[in-house]
Amino acid sequence: MHERLAAPACQAFPQAVPIHMSRDVLAAYLNASAQPPPLLNRMTTTAAGKLYLGGPRLPLCPPRVQPLPGAGCTRQDLSDLLFYSFGVSRLHLSTPNATRTTLELRRPVGSGGALYPTQLYVSHQGVPGVPDGLSHFDPLHHQLAVLLYGDPLTGPDRPAHHSVHPPRITVLLTSASWNTMPKYQHFGYRLITLEFGMVAEQLGIVGHALGARCSLTLEWPDAFSRWIQPTGDERPGPVVTLEWPDTERPKVTHNAPVRTGAVSRSPAVPGLTTCPLAWQVEIAAANLPAAPHSSSSPETLTPCPGGASSVFRQLRARRSSGEGFRNVPVSGTALRNAISEVSEWIDGHDTTLLMVARAVTGIRPGIYRFDLLNPAPVPASCPDPAVLLLGGTPGATAQSNQPAAWLYLTAKLDLHSDESAARYRDTQIRIGRLLQRLHLACTAQGIDGHVSLAYDVHLTQHLFSLNGEWYPAAQLVLGTARPETEHFSMDFRATAPAWPTAPGR
Repeated sequence: MHERLAAPACQAFPQAVPIHMSRDVLAAYLNASAQPPPLLNRMTTTAAGKLYLGGPRLPLCPPRVQPLPGAGCTRQDLSDLLFYSFGVSRLHLSTPNATRTTLELRRPVGSGGALYPTQLYVSHQGVPGVPDGLSHFDPLHHQLAVLLYGDPLTGPDRPAHHSVHPPRITVLLTSASWNTMPKYQHFGYRLITLEFGMVAEQLGIVGHALGARCSLTLEWPDAFSRWIQPTGDERPGPVVTLEWPDTERPKVTHNAPVRTGAVSRSPAVPGLTTCPLAWQVEIAAANLPAAPHSSSSPETLTPCPGGASSVFRQLRARRSSGEGFRNVPVSGTALRNAISEVSEWIDGHDTTLLMVARAVTGIRPGIYRFDLLNPAPVPASCPDPAVLLLGGTPGATAQSNQPAAWLYLTAKLDLHSDESAARYRDTQIRIGRLLQRLHLACTAQGIDGHVSLAYDVHLTQHLFSLNGEWYPAAQLVLGTARPETEHFSMDFRATAPAWPTAPGR
């Protein structure tokens, strides 16, 4: 049991009303019919399976529709960071006969298949309006469950009101591997590491859009392990650190025009990719659809994959895999622009990008590999097959209800090496980061899609035969979208009782 410290004297925070849901709805969201009941208990109750969830609760602000970076990090910025990186939105689905409405949950980060066993621990230091401490993020209720007050690096003995140091937020990721074992068996570890990378990259993208300097490490700090102490079924993951202000950020005006028709290159930031144009792009309203793409009007395409138009608008209305998808066309120009945005993060040694094109404007159907220097695929008539084209067509007969294209991120792994376990983890995390950035880049170009691990057997065998020692790791399905009958509700109902304090205070 973690030590529960007295709450510091600070302003009272409103207490959010829990989001009540039925087990059937929650099970449908998790797609976890084969999961043991404790998984549902963990999600529907506040303390089941995690003793520290019974400690003080710190409700966060409702997320903003149009976050903008400021001079530092505020309580509102902390709320936006967690919500747009790992939060839960409430999705109302209307049936065709409009007789009832079903409540489902959606996350901003597309699942790599592990069904979100990931846990987020947050060290918040120097954030105005929030006492220094270490907390566990509860995405269902948009709250922080406080583990201790003070700085974990120095211990709780230091007086912990509000730090005078610049704001610093450290997010530590863990994963309960047993949540995936009943359904995915030995594939669970691969899926967990993929989601580690996807969530970590999302934290960096959103953090940079909020004005932070971001960094990532895969080494778990010993000072935090003393207080977090993951349970026996949790495994430590990446650590993302965000600091304000970002002194390396170039100075630009919010009204500066956005360049179009050109590839934007982000400056190198230790451990995390960033997007310097994130605050220059106009943010669309949450209920507006993405701008339609057009191969004849490339100047309307947003060149920045991590821009606010894709980070905040698209994360509020994330399309995810599921029933009821319809097909939408995919522009070859938009797809080339999206891939060119992420080509510099494909190292060519451990990871590569394959595309199976079925109905992409301007690209002949076939299987392609993207060159690092020229990320556009060469047509099938290319005289030099060693450059890009792998040749062939998808194994299954194309049908009208199939997606327009599949993007495969593949990895080259030597499983017989002495360092295979660590390298496997690092490679999968890197692929997860690249997958999340690629997904955002496609969305910024007006291309709908979702993350999927449902490989076509014939296609996968064909990729194996063409690619040799490269193994499929993750897949982005393009040209799919949710029906227009869906609409989103983001309200957080709240009352205003005082923030609970420790006994005797």
